[in-house]
Amino acid sequence: MERWMQLPMAVRAHTVRIDEKPSTDKQRKRIKTHDWQQAWPELTIVLDCETTVEHSQRLTFGCYRVLDGEELIEEGLLVADDLSDRDRSTVDAYARAHRQESEGKQPLIVHTRETFLREVFFPIAYDAQGVVVAFNMPFDLSRLACEVSLARGRFKGGFSFTFLNYTDAPGIVRPDKLVPRIAVKALDSKRARIGFTSAWKKRDPKQVRDGKKRSWRGHFLDLRTLTFALTGKATTVNGACEAFGIEARKQPIEEHGKVTPLYIDYARQDVRLTAELYRRALTEYRRHPLELPPDRAYSPASIGKGYLKAMGVSVPRLVPDPAPGVSVNEVLGYAMAAYYGGRAECRLRKVPVPVAYCDLRAAYPSTNTLIGLWRFLTAQRLEVVHATAETQAFLERMTAANCFRPEIWRELPVLVEVEPDGDILPVRAPYSAEQAGFTIGVNPLRPSARVDTVWYTLADCLVAKIITGGAPRIRRALRFVPKGRQRSLQPVALRGQVTVNPRTEDFFREVVRARGRVKADTSLPKAERDALSLFLKTLASATSYGVFVELNRQEGEEAEVEVFSAQHFTAEIGAPEEPGSFYFPPLAALITGGARLMLVLAEHEMRRRGCTHVFMDTDSIAIVASEHGGLIPCPSGPHRLPDGQEAIRALSWAEVQEIRALFAGLDPYGDRGELLELEKENFGPCGVAEHEEGCTCTKVQRELGCLAIAAKRYALFTRDGDTVTIRKGTEHGLGAYLPPMDPKAGEQVKDWIDQAWERMVREVLGLPATPELEWGGQLATTRLAISTPQMLGWFRRWNALDPKNLGEAQKPYRRRVKPFGFLQHAPLAAGLREAADAGSAKRNLVAPYGERKWWVNLHAPEAALSRVVPYHQSTGDTSVLVGRNYGDLMDAHPFHPETKSLGSDGLPCRQRTTGLLNRRPVVATETVVIGKEANELEQVETGLIDELEDVQTVYRRDQSEQMRERLRGMSVKEAMVLTGLSRRQVFYLRSGQRKSRRSHLRA
Repeated sequence: MERWMQLPMAVRAHTVRIDEKPSTDKQRKRIKTHDWQQAWPELTIVLDCETTVEHSQRLTFGCYRVLDGEELIEEGLLVADDLSDRDRSTVDAYARAHRQESEGKQPLIVHTRETFLREVFFPIAYDAQGVVVAFNMPFDLSRLACEVSLARGRFKGGFSFTFLNYTDAPGIVRPDKLVPRIAVKALDSKRARIGFTSAWKKRDPKQVRDGKKRSWRGHFLDLRTLTFALTGKATTVNGACEAFGIEARKQPIEEHGKVTPLYIDYARQDVRLTAELYRRALTEYRRHPLELPPDRAYSPASIGKGYLKAMGVSVPRLVPDPAPGVSVNEVLGYAMAAYYGGRAECRLRKVPVPVAYCDLRAAYPSTNTLIGLWRFLTAQRLEVVHATAETQAFLERMTAANCFRPEIWRELPVLVEVEPDGDILPVRAPYSAEQAGFTIGVNPLRPSARVDTVWYTLADCLVAKIITGGAPRIRRALRFVPKGRQRSLQPVALRGQVTVNPRTEDFFREVVRARGRVKADTSLPKAERDALSLFLKTLASATSYGVFVELNRQEGEEAEVEVFSAQHFTAEIGAPEEPGSFYFPPLAALITGGARLMLVLAEHEMRRRGCTHVFMDTDSIAIVASEHGGLIPCPSGPHRLPDGQEAIRALSWAEVQEIRALFAGLDPYGDRGELLELEKENFGPCGVAEHEEGCTCTKVQRELGCLAIAAKRYALFTRDGDTVTIRKGTEHGLGAYLPPMDPKAGEQVKDWIDQAWERMVREVLGLPATPELEWGGQLATTRLAISTPQMLGWFRRWNALDPKNLGEAQKPYRRRVKPFGFLQHAPLAAGLREAADAGSAKRNLVAPYGERKWWVNLHAPEAALSRVVPYHQSTGDTSVLVGRNYGDLMDAHPFHPETKSLGSDGLPCRQRTTGLLNRRPVVATETVVIGKEANELEQVETGLIDELEDVQTVYRRDQSEQMRERLRGMSVKEAMVLTGLSRRQVFYLRSGQRKSRRSHLRA
């Protein structure tokens, strides 16, 4: 008997700020920027700062290079204003003994922090409008600063740094107002918006753009951000150097935080590498015909949007059918309510089985092309028409076999309001009280008195029809019809090499086809082939989905917004979401819905052959399969082996090929590629000496095993006797922790997650255990980057001069915990954390990066320090607390439940549930309207962030609106008696001209 779980259902929302002025057609026109390639400065300063390792991470010294183009014109060192005499002598002696690498070979210049800023930094960065270059620039700027405050204006939610002070006649230290501030606002862990604040007094360079003088914001180029934008990979200096073909690497150093000749060598090499990386990255960026300057390229999506703008593409105008009275904002709200991300699930838990690991080739570009969404994106306008009757009829006659016909996909640009009645649909819900946030499952859904309809895409309705055989009941259907073609469309050369004409070619299809041609073109040098192939892959991913649902959470702001979703109301929120330039929810919903349909076609064909999958992960699927197929043991399996064991059926490789062949008819590229591909993990290495290590060009398939725990927690492995090799081990649930240290080699264990998976796989296979990992007993910690004012607020007790008077003076800036600094956080063992949470004081223990002896509770820094040990000790010392060690993490990992599924007993999946999992039926008790899914869920789970709403917006109906609805349902006289207000005041409340107060609502 099915057990229907009553859960609130969360849906996304489109919002409009009520305090914003409506944009006019004139304002909507794209403003052309200047030609950055001609205007980009030759004068550049490259810098890197070194700091102490205690919690303040205050400046000790730094290195810099001043370049004119590629010519080095000055190299020097800068030292902290309060550097000890001993350390200053070390720096001076080093400078006398070493020469600059410039042509003149002059001795190294040594500046104090103050003279460096006055004589080098601001004259270049502000007066001469040069480029400032660093790797992880927010950290360096915050070390050079002498004070910080909250930023305002476009940087609100970030930090504003003061760099120089002066002492006035009465002897009071004041900020030097002839020196501009620099504001930094973190966008995420890899990106930050950096710029000078509005011009200050005499120092007032202006730049002229569009015939108007504008305040100079500066050129701050963070190479960590630019290399991420160009490669799609967030990495270190060494990783970026490898990606751009730079052979040199950072020098190894044993001890950080001390001023020694060896450490100054290390820092100079850092700046040397940064300068060369800047040259290589800028050369690569210049190959892109974009108007976007490199210091504004925050991600691959920035470059993707730059190409869309270069082609003259803009978001089409929505034109709803006026007859039913649906507004543009309502349509966008329905689209956001219908928007769900990629499908990720586990269907076979903690049972190692052979699999064929398949991947949808360029899933989102393929979906775009099949549905024909390029025609929609380049249309002059999209008309929204009601199509309820024909959509219901379409659903009734559709079968899975029909969906392998490409012309069917052209019928999918439809949003549908469904009356669910057990239909299997995406459901975003809090499936477990122990896990943070909402997760998405594809589950049976029933309505309730408070939720009777839900918005989905037509593709999701097809998924429900294919799985259950019955079509969902439709209340309304809105079809998008493209009309006209944007006149501004023009051809563009991708990376200067691959030309695409947006008028005659589908951009999404052409990018993927071009990548296939490049990979097969042996006439290109390998380095060039790899670089172009990587760029095309990154571009296809960046432009085919995420840009259409880009929302940037504005921390530190408050706003009243009108919320459009399954419901329509107003709300007051603390962090409004700002849409990106190509924000267009209908495309995002249709793309992800189409990708889920693609996966369910593979699932249907498996089930038709009596098989199942182990997991799905956005665009991939692991099908239970072996070379010859047959039954394999599995708890709760529907079949029986001769000895009576429960079993499931594995497909043969030939049967998997039959399924893959069905997708050939949907191939939108026409280049003989495979739409449902076998991934490289399925094949053995070719063994050709001249080829790269692990090359699988011969495509010899071998048996691949899979062990899955939950969604996004799985490992693919091969086995040779007692030897297990992890071919792919996901980091989900483990990747947030810093790598342990190898006690013998004295360096980080880079492959520790693979070693953890090997240990888990060997255990479930019954193989002899690996030798005890020497690092397994080490304390497991996470890195804490202080990137927002909210996070800096956690350290207000640390930074207060008197921890008992937090509103009084703070410590000097150099002694404080600063923005963009790094600390370690030690999550406590589960029992201790639960006890702390139940008590009056929270315990979140942090320590300087690299320090593991004494830990401070960031919620009570004035309290006694604690020791955190990785195992239980019976000393009775209350200052000794038990944290998690790596062995604990590995032991706990297999017990993470797949809460959005049921076990074979019909109960929600628990820690020890094993075997086949089933869909979890849900009764939607209410609709919760939410904003962008949180990126900091791991910090919520470890206890650093108390409430999910600190990182994810939940829209709640404004109390004033509730009051207005009540008042409109009664006479004016009744309202006057109820509230005690005058006739005029009641009129104002009913019309929305005045907000209600809580006392009115209580009445």
